[in-house]
Amino acid sequence: LYKMDHVAETSRRTVMRDDMPVSFSGLVRRGAVTVAVTYERPASFQTSAQGRPQQTVFERTYRAGEQIALNEVFALGGGVYRVKVTYQDATGLFRLDMPGGSDL
Repeated sequence: LYKMDHVAETSRRTVMRDDMPVSFSGLVRRGAVTVAVTYERPASFQTSAQGRPQQTVFERTYRAGEQIALNEVFALGGGVYRVKVTYQDATGLFRLDMPGGSDL
């Protein structure tokens, strides 16, 4: 990114696992980058289990000169995990890694 204002969001719904490893890295050369992770458990029509509303389980803002090295496993059970990254006049190279496909 170069001097960019942007919001990027991705989500993963777990079926076979009860946790979600999230890795986000990079060096903020300019501006700020906010990383937020939320969790939500949708209601199940199959088991009639009640859902849980979306809740923020991690949020941090990184400013110019800071190294981002987020490497966490969020173990809140099966559900929808979302990662939202907000770039505010940000410059830098950033990488997000989350499992996908058959790993969920």
